Amino acid sequence: MTQPVAKLRHVVIGAGATVFGAHRPALALPTAELVAVCDPEPARGNPGGQAPGRPGA
Repeated sequence: MTQPVAKLRHVVIGAGATVFGAHRPALALPTAELVAVCDPEPARGNPGGQAPGRPGA
């Protein structure tokens, strides 16, 4: 019987430039859960409520 794997919860601070490109491989892992994104620039927010770089998340 396989044990369920706990997800590691992540917070990304700063959503500009290449941040999500740099973090995308780790955030795409099945054991990763993106729980928050923070950026002082409101224009970088995500009004759709979808995690950046994680379609359907």
